[in-house]
Amino acid sequence: MDASQAIRTAVDYAEISFLFDLPLNEAQEILNSAGENTTLTKLSRSYPIATNIDGAHLIASILRRFKNIKTIHLYSQSLTGDALLPIVDGIRGHRLEGLFLSANSIGDVGCLALATLLEDPICNLHTLELQGNDIGNEGAIAIANSLVNNTKLKRLRLNNNPFNQSMVENAFSKVICNTSNVNNTYNSNHTLENLYIQRPHSTYHLSETNMGGNTSHVAIRKILRHHPNIDMKPLFGLATSVEGEQNLKVLPYVLAWFDRAKETVGYNVERRKLRAIYQFAQAMPLLFIPNSRIHGRRSKRKRAGS
Repeated sequence: MDASQAIRTAVDYAEISFLFDLPLNEAQEILNSAGENTTLTKLSRSYPIATNIDGAHLIASILRRFKNIKTIHLYSQSLTGDALLPIVDGIRGHRLEGLFLSANSIGDVGCLALATLLEDPICNLHTLELQGNDIGNEGAIAIANSLVNNTKLKRLRLNNNPFNQSMVENAFSKVICNTSNVNNTYNSNHTLENLYIQRPHSTYHLSETNMGGNTSHVAIRKILRHHPNIDMKPLFGLATSVEGEQNLKVLPYVLAWFDRAKETVGYNVERRKLRAIYQFAQAMPLLFIPNSRIHGRRSKRKRAGS
């Protein structure tokens, strides 16, 4: 069996490890001639290969050929931020689920590259481990900010890195539950469930509010917990027609939201529901007066004027 055939039929990383003993151009030529392989699902190195850029470029080439790789384990590979860049490029568009990079030296440069990956709507990473990687404040905060719209990452490890813990915790707190207003709370990250920043037990509280699996339920819980008095004013504009006439077409949706909240999270929301109705009544009092009363008042005015 020649090298190309071995790559096409490989089901274990050991069967392609010989590529790392070859010059980069020869290894890539073999990969190109072999075509795609969909049987290998895990890429794992037991001894350092990523200490140079060539090794990183080879990993990127393997990712492009082995489309079904789900996890990459590159523990203690002396991997630098610059060497990580081609690997991140190889991951783009891939259905990779787990990336384990503990005990390397990717630093802030590597985190900035990973942040662009996590911001990609098609990024499929569920687990990312970056403990012990010489990551500073800039890199850790970049990872936090990249998760604002991320809906896939569930587990993240950043412990044993030399950043300021309180600054990084604050950055993640704003991403996981932005309490500045209801809309920002709704748009917070509701997916990240396990976050380890320094000491696991002291930082778990940052993401435990996302536990439960159903992100819609998680969002409802956060809104009810952090906004005891939900302001309905932003909705009044939706309750006004183009001609400037007010209506109550939004109110049924508001009441349905409270009913769904009661069913999904078990909170007693009746008082909050009544408060919402009261805000609409204050803003649009005439719409809450029965037509019979309005007609009666008009009749009395007519008789008084006759």
